[in-house]
Parts: sequence; structure tokens; C-alpha cells
Amino acid sequence: MDFRELYYITMIADCQSITKAAQKLYISQPSLSHLVSKVEAELGVKLFDRTAYPITQTYAGERYVDTARQILRLNDNMRREFSDISEGTAGRITIGMPTERVGYMLPRILPAFKKEYPRIEIMTLEGKSDVLIDSVIKGQSNFIILPSTVHNQEVESQLIYQEELVYVAGDNLVDESRCMPGHPDQIDMSKVADIPHVMVRKGHAIRNAAEALFKQHHIAPDCILETGSTITAFNLAMSGVGATIVPLRTVEMSKALNGYRCYQIGSEPYTWDVKVFYRRDSYLDNAEQRFIEIAKQTFSVPRRTQ
Repeated sequence: MDFRELYYITMIADCQSITKAAQKLYISQPSLSHLVSKVEAELGVKLFDRTAYPITQTYAGERYVDTARQILRLNDNMRREFSDISEGTAGRITIGMPTERVGYMLPRILPAFKKEYPRIEIMTLEGKSDVLIDSVIKGQSNFIILPSTVHNQEVESQLIYQEELVYVAGDNLVDESRCMPGHPDQIDMSKVADIPHVMVRKGHAIRNAAEALFKQHHIAPDCILETGSTITAFNLAMSGVGATIVPLRTVEMSKALNGYRCYQIGSEPYTWDVKVFYRRDSYLDNAEQRFIEIAKQTFSVPRRTQ
């Protein structure tokens, strides 16, 4: 048993296909099948049920993959710690983030980070919140940044900053009767049930936040359309199709000045916590710790457009 075998078999488990795993590993499918058969013969157990589609792990396979991930993680932690000890400054950090957050955060973090670590390569893993959470648990990313809560004992988090969510609607969609008394720039969420809404699809953090907000005010929103993008949701709201809830940074990034109204949610700004998540048993090297520090320093000052 060697690290290559451990890695290859965890890849098969992730892909649920020997063919797909072979493609990702840049080896032939027969070679990978032979490796699996060799390991199974050495251990005296079957790791995969190859008659099923997609292939599934046997109980022995589940135990093998769980143990393999632990061994690979310990090996990676050891190598990264020794790299820090030897003051190495080259390497790669894989960061998971929702696509639109990558475009918002990285341009503001990377210039300062690259001055200190010019030889560190940054790779991004982009996707929905639930996919990203799974990636950090499986060790496919070093850490992830997103506004979410991870209910998993294997994962630890640090707060980067608090981000405001706002209610956006076309110019003529919301009248003053739906706003907080005396505050036409603050929406009363208890009065928006019959307004058509554009929602981001399930699996995204913003959808979870919006549903929690509607539930808090005991309303079932009229959802007329779902999209996979907060930018698309904002643009549709701006066109008058319906209202939506998005992070304030989506409005800031659009640079649109007319055609919509941006409301504070309630009498106090409604915010969520943007956090960095990583495995509790992972080793954060100097470069990763510095990246997180720069992110905190960059985004710690609240920003609010008028």
C-alpha cells in the first residue's frame, strides 16, 4: 500500500466511476482497474461493487476510503509544516468560493498577498455552498470562504467580516406603504408577501438566508422565477420583473444608478457572517494564515452605498 494507491482509490470514490477517475488522473482505465484489483487482492476484500452504476463502495471500501483520506491528510500536513520550517515560499493554495464572490473578493486580496508570496499559486474551486462545504470536508480545497453555517465537527471557522443583505425592486414595484413608518428606504418584510420575487436556486447561501428571513416574518413569498446567480436576480429585479434579496456588494458591483430601488431590510441593517472554513485537523501554513489575515484586514471596514 502506498500514497499513490490511496489517492487513486479516493478519486474513484469521489467520481463514482473508474473511467472518470482515470481521466482526471491522466492514466488509462485498464491500468486503474488493475490497481484496484491488486489492492483488493492484497487486502482480501472487495472495495467497490462494480456491477452497480454508478459504482458504489462496499463497507470495506468505505472504511478504506475514510482511512486513506486521513493518511493523505496527515502526510500533506507534515509536508506543509516541514515546508514552513525550511522557509519555503512556493506552493499552491486551493480556495473554494461561490463564483460571484471570487470576482468580488480576490481582486482586493491578491495584490497585497502576491507582494508577500509571489510564488504561491492560487487555484479557485467555484460552486454552490453545499458543493464547497463538501470540498473542504473531503480535502479538495485548503479552505473555503462563504456566508454559511457548517454543522460538521470536522470543520472549524473564522469570521472575516459581516456583509449586509438588501432588498432590491424595480422603481415602481414597491410603494411607501410597504416600508417602515417614516423610512421610505427601509422595507417592512412583513408586507411583501404578494410581491413577485426572483429567487436564487436552492443550495446557495443567499437562498437559505432569504428563506430564513421570510420564515421569520411568517410569509410565503410569491416566487415567479429561480436563477443560479445573484447578479441575474439583481438584473431581473432592476428590470421590474420582481423583487429579490442580494448582498449589498452585488449592487455595488453592478454600478447601475437608475431603474431600481435598494432598500435596507428592516430598521437595522440585516447582515450575515462571511467566514473562512477549513478542516479542524488540517495544518494552515504561513501563506494560508497570511491570506486569511489579509482578507480580514481588507473587508473588516463596513461599506454602505447611499
